[in-house]
Amino acid sequence: MKSFFVACDTGFDDRISLEELQQYALRHHLPLSPDIISEMFHEITSHRTPIHEYQRNDPVTLEEIAAAVRGRHKWNTVTKEWEVTYRSTRDYWILMLQTISSRIFAMPVPKVVPTKILAQFEQEEDTMRKIREGTFSMSANKKGKSEGLERKYLSVKEKEEPTYKKDLHKVEAKVIP
Repeated sequence: MKSFFVACDTGFDDRISLEELQQYALRHHLPLSPDIISEMFHEITSHRTPIHEYQRNDPVTLEEIAAAVRGRHKWNTVTKEWEVTYRSTRDYWILMLQTISSRIFAMPVPKVVPTKILAQFEQEEDTMRKIREGTFSMSANKKGKSEGLERKYLSVKEKEEPTYKKDLHKVEAKVIP
């Protein structure tokens, strides 16, 4: 992503303006109209918190482009599953990024499945349930050293290992390999 940013930033000001994006698309003969490129640019700048209104149309940074491509994980309370949502112009950004390297989205990242962290009242209810059932024991509850914040909440208990094989039929940004 950094190499795309360097290739697109012709002003060397560590920011990419709307004109630089349009010039880059013309230079690489991308099938993106100026309207689509301006939509991409304004979609990124709409998530800013400007102090003055003229700052809304300032050039974009590398972090803002990375945020436009990245997905957001959201917990669905109805289906009890994690969902990933993407911005509307993500596919166009991926198409632009693939002009630098076609392997940018080819490497699968291991998926980490977060586990539920019990609230204190849930822990107390679980302890009371074990006491009522007669399966509670103080020695089994302590297990030697008590768990602090660093051991209790900063661990991943379930992890799916990826196969690290490139899917030849995977379509990114509606571009078929």
